[in-house]
Amino acid sequence: MAQSSIQRQSKQLRQRSGILCFVAALLLSGTLYAAPVMDREQAAQHIKRNYGGKILDLRPVKSGKGRAYRVKLLQPSGRVKLMLIDAKDGKQRPFDKSAPKE
Repeated sequence: MAQSSIQRQSKQLRQRSGILCFVAALLLSGTLYAAPVMDREQAAQHIKRNYGGKILDLRPVKSGKGRAYRVKLLQPSGRVKLMLIDAKDGKQRPFDKSAPKE
């Protein structure tokens, strides 16, 4: 009887550790395979490199697809351009028309 109790406990422990490993793998897979997000400094470098001009304002904002940066850029021509740059891929995105203006 003592042997079967030990075997049962051992089996339960193996099942629990298997479940724990599975859950840990799921949690890690989300962080390991998530697309990298630019921080503020990386966004500034990306904008200077790809658009030129002088950054007058750079703010992190929520976008429909996640994080983005609202950029006010003084172009070499003297015009001020307002842009929304996706924090994952650095591409320019359209502003949400329904969002309140600042």
